[in-house]
Amino acid sequence: MNRMKFLSILSIVFILFLFPAQELNAESSLSTFAGAKIDLLPVSGSFPELKLSGVFAGQYNMNNSLLFRGSFGIRTDDIITNGFFQDTPSYFTVNELSASFKLPTSVITQQLAIFMGQYESLGSDEFLQKSFSTVNYASSLFKNQLSLFSEGIVNYSGVGISYSMKFASQKALGFYFYYDEKYNFNFLNLDLRFASASDSILFDIGAGAALPLESTDSDDEEVFLLIRRCDIHAGFSLLLGNNPVTNLFIQAGLQRFQIKPMPDTTSISLKDLFIFVEPRFSGKYIHCNVSFFCVPETLIAELPYIPQPLGCDIHLSTQEFIFIRNPSYAGIHAAVACGITDDFKLENLDIQISPYMDCSLLSGNLNLCVQLHPLFFDDISKLFNISMSYKAEF
Repeated sequence: MNRMKFLSILSIVFILFLFPAQELNAESSLSTFAGAKIDLLPVSGSFPELKLSGVFAGQYNMNNSLLFRGSFGIRTDDIITNGFFQDTPSYFTVNELSASFKLPTSVITQQLAIFMGQYESLGSDEFLQKSFSTVNYASSLFKNQLSLFSEGIVNYSGVGISYSMKFASQKALGFYFYYDEKYNFNFLNLDLRFASASDSILFDIGAGAALPLESTDSDDEEVFLLIRRCDIHAGFSLLLGNNPVTNLFIQAGLQRFQIKPMPDTTSISLKDLFIFVEPRFSGKYIHCNVSFFCVPETLIAELPYIPQPLGCDIHLSTQEFIFIRNPSYAGIHAAVACGITDDFKLENLDIQISPYMDCSLLSGNLNLCVQLHPLFFDDISKLFNISMSYKAEF
């Protein structure tokens, strides 16, 4: 059993030990979130693939001082190929498991948390929503149909602890110390962030150091612990203007800067760079967002409206209207993008058209989206895909 699994199990045991140690009373509350998604993917010369994914999250608040959060996900392989009534391989993940203690005073509110999984990642709107109860300000390009919060620039994930301070002046500080695995190494990470919120400006900035842990020295002799390199990561989010109407949203960051590069690597790579600029306009009948982006390849799989790392997108959406007695709105994303390469060719260009519709249904939201790639008209497996999702809070 590796160290990551051991620390994960230790965190779960610690959180489960705390839970029954608290007395239940009238001020305790439980809220839950659940979502499911169906993806229909065409296959050349064969039946299409049908894949399912889902998420369940819960939050238990005790006296507004002790908070437990858990989020779990599941996804399946193709159900059609394996048979509807046969066993289908599926994959379970723990997205987040955390316990936090809040100590409010008249001047400052302090919070100490222990977490496993992904927690308040830099660039996500999670930290500001928790600290200041802000209206969701992230770009629609970074929203996940099966998540309450947007995707981040730099993930704070693994097993660790955090400490945050919220001031009466609508400013907040956060400190994170966590252990994770990436780039085929185990890392110790230390991060600091600052955020502020006002009527016309939202700001979130952070930076941190990642220390790769090694078990052998330069002579290939085994040692208990060796740290001889340091990686830096940083990023910020800035919203100027009124939220959620006309404003300017900017994000930038760097996932990895190696002070002392590892063998066969460079200090900095364009593939680790994150730049995003999005002016937003709101009219009487329609909203329009124009986005310019350069995002790391590792994020593309989580961003359905961004087909390639470098490009632009135009998003048009309607004002809310009534559809079959339910509040609804519709929109379309039109993205032009390509990969980050020194040898650009026109055939590497990708155009993605994504019309969608959101409809309030019961206590949740139903989303239907079709993604079209007109440049791949001769390959049905790349030409289009259809997704439908539903998520609700209870």
